[in-house]
Amino acid sequence: MKNPNGYGSVVKLSGTRREPYLAKKTIGLKNNGQPIAFPLKSFASQPEANIYLAEYNVEVGKEDSGLCILKKDIARAIDTIKKLLSQNIEVSSTIFKDLDLTVSGNPSPTSKSSNYNVNSVTNAATGVLDNNGVEYDNEDRSNWTLKQVYEDYSEKNYPTKEEIKIADETGEKIKGKISGSLMHSLKSAYNYLEPLYDVAYKNITTDDYQDILDNCDKSNGVISSIKNLMQKLDKHASKLNIIEKKVSGDLEVEYNKQLRKPKIPFTNKEIQKFWEQDGILWADMVLFLLYTALRITEMFKIETVNVHLDENYMVGGIKTSAGKNRTIPIHPAIKHIVERYYNPNNKYLFMYNGKRITKGTFYMFYQQLINDIGIEYKVPHTTRLTARTEMSRQGGSKIFIDTILGHVTRDVGEQIYTYEWFNDLMETIKLIKYDIEDEQIYIIPNKPTTKKKVDIVQQAIDKNVEKNIAFEKNIKDINYSRRMFNRMEKANRQLPTMKEKDVILTISFYKGILSELSQNEFFIACKDSISKMDKYYYDTYVFPNINKKTVIDTLKELSENIYTYKQVNKVLSFIIYYDCLLTFYGKQLKSNDLLTCQIYFNVIIEYFNNKFNKPLFINNYIQLYYYIKDSYNLDNLITDYKFEEKNDKLVSPDNAVWIFVSKKNFKRRIEDMSFQTKDGNFNLWLKKFEKQGIIEKKPVAWYK
Repeated sequence: MKNPNGYGSVVKLSGTRREPYLAKKTIGLKNNGQPIAFPLKSFASQPEANIYLAEYNVEVGKEDSGLCILKKDIARAIDTIKKLLSQNIEVSSTIFKDLDLTVSGNPSPTSKSSNYNVNSVTNAATGVLDNNGVEYDNEDRSNWTLKQVYEDYSEKNYPTKEEIKIADETGEKIKGKISGSLMHSLKSAYNYLEPLYDVAYKNITTDDYQDILDNCDKSNGVISSIKNLMQKLDKHASKLNIIEKKVSGDLEVEYNKQLRKPKIPFTNKEIQKFWEQDGILWADMVLFLLYTALRITEMFKIETVNVHLDENYMVGGIKTSAGKNRTIPIHPAIKHIVERYYNPNNKYLFMYNGKRITKGTFYMFYQQLINDIGIEYKVPHTTRLTARTEMSRQGGSKIFIDTILGHVTRDVGEQIYTYEWFNDLMETIKLIKYDIEDEQIYIIPNKPTTKKKVDIVQQAIDKNVEKNIAFEKNIKDINYSRRMFNRMEKANRQLPTMKEKDVILTISFYKGILSELSQNEFFIACKDSISKMDKYYYDTYVFPNINKKTVIDTLKELSENIYTYKQVNKVLSFIIYYDCLLTFYGKQLKSNDLLTCQIYFNVIIEYFNNKFNKPLFINNYIQLYYYIKDSYNLDNLITDYKFEEKNDKLVSPDNAVWIFVSKKNFKRRIEDMSFQTKDGNFNLWLKKFEKQGIIEKKPVAWYK
């Protein structure tokens, strides 16, 4: 049945794609009669695309705008048409009426009357949803919080206890649900998103998610689970049409690269103790692992129909393409174990109480077995490491060892299993002997036997650890600076949409960040990005209001009254304003006038630093030095002005002035370096020194 005009269509795109099915609409016609296609979204399957297109049309019907697209897509549709016009492609009609789309002198397209009928399209879309069993509701989810999105996701994707139990017993994946283990990891990860629980999901940014990952000091597994949950919530919110662009795509994770605890294989003496328990199910399963090199989960899923006793092989395996459905030779030493548990009436080779054995059950009995035979605990997966180590020690070929373990090997092309190939696998598996008379001593890394080796190795380890720590810190600093640069560039693009006060706060925030960054390859880039912010603020807000005659007087008055301003944002606005002014306009002032302005500005900066103690990277912050007459006796400061000696310096009673004897040119000077500006006492002292004739000449400034 043909869709009504304006409904849209689903087409399959050419080439190899993950999502080849595209839902699209027609928003006009070219002069040659070809439709102007407007892409909506692509999908992996055609039914998904059909359902999306139907849901889209229902939303269009609710808006009742007279157009066949949603209002949020109008701007993008106009851009599509404008692009055609800019390419000198003539357009005969569009879905827009009375809309001037003139580009580069091209005439506007004339809009013909459309046969588009909202009701017919909506009815057709509703029919598609009904036929596919999709219940379309009118609930407004646009303001759903992260908590609501998570609850909806968990309700639709988390398995129930009963489903998990059935999956454990049958080994089959729950259709339409995630696994129980993944569910538990996502539930744990959700706890770390608590700061965003009540935030509308559409307002969550990449930076919000990135901050949570950056501040998480847990294991790599936890950090990975948190990122995984963020991506799943993003995808779910996109399906619910809450967001258009996913915010988790640019997340960066810095995993903790710690030295791993070495894994030591079972020794031949320990394996002999398992043989002493031959006939006990759990010991037999451990021996089965030791002579097959299977993963534990692979052992649980070996089905009886895939065990070929006469031909001495089994078929099984999971995880990778090389691991799935691979041929597993049966080692002669454990053939009697395989025969012992082989039962054509059972689905799986190993079963307990008539059911498939689960990982939890095995671990419980394995722990008890280890305690009973009296050996040091090693995780069950150590059996796989032990088997590989033994085959390698006995001279086995890497190609055949990788094939037995189910690893992808680059040493051969496509593996074709021939009789000769199987014989090679069998000969490789037979290399596993675990001869107690040929006991292999495993040397634990970092623990040599002689004192001399301990010293040498430990020094190497310590040096390597220090090197790794320094390297990782450098990488972490570079990554942090790179992220900050990306944020700064994004902020630059958003400045035109902000109000003046928000521009000031943005610039001050990133100048604070810049003051804390390491001097790495991204520092200069960050500094340049902030310079662009300064230039924008200067061009937009400072330059139009400059009065050359009043710059000095205004700064002087402000520096004298800055102590009356108690709000940090107010002082910040002064600092950003005059920092930009002096940076871009200072060259138009005489050198003496510029120095005077910088001295006044210095007082404002010092007040800000001492009052609010906030980091700020300022272009025009300077250090001031006042020379003192050689004939003046500094001891008079102690007797006449109550100065005190502290750490070879003379400090005023109010801690406003610090004086020391400089070695440079053998001149004595007052250094404006760590003085306090409370109540303007520093300026009072300068005036007093000038009046008493202590200062020899005018101040000279050095930029920091």
